[in-house]
Amino acid sequence: NGIVVFETAGAVIRGNTFVGVTGSGNGGAGVALSSTVNSEVSQNVVSSQNLKYGVLLQNGASGSMIHDNQFVSTGIGVYLGAGVTNSNIGCNYFVSNGTNIADYGSGTINICGH
Repeated sequence: NGIVVFETAGAVIRGNTFVGVTGSGNGGAGVALSSTVNSEVSQNVVSSQNLKYGVLLQNGASGSMIHDNQFVSTGIGVYLGAGVTNSNIGCNYFVSNGTNIADYGSGTINICGH
């Protein structure tokens, strides 16, 4: 994983670049959030054909804002796992990902909100 944040409120992950993860089938993420409240992931660039997730939201992530990011050639651009609630996803740029958004959470809003 590039950046991992857990058990916090109000984290801001902005303006990072993740490029060139090696190893086919890498299970990592550019940004992973777990048990976070009201965190923001914005203006990041994730570009790697071997990285599984651009942004990975895991159990307990609530109120996350994922916007204005660029996801290129990841397995899944944005992944919202079971137990993820009330996320705001929008204004992201997707190119050549296996899947752009995989949403298994609840209360997700897919708009261009800032």
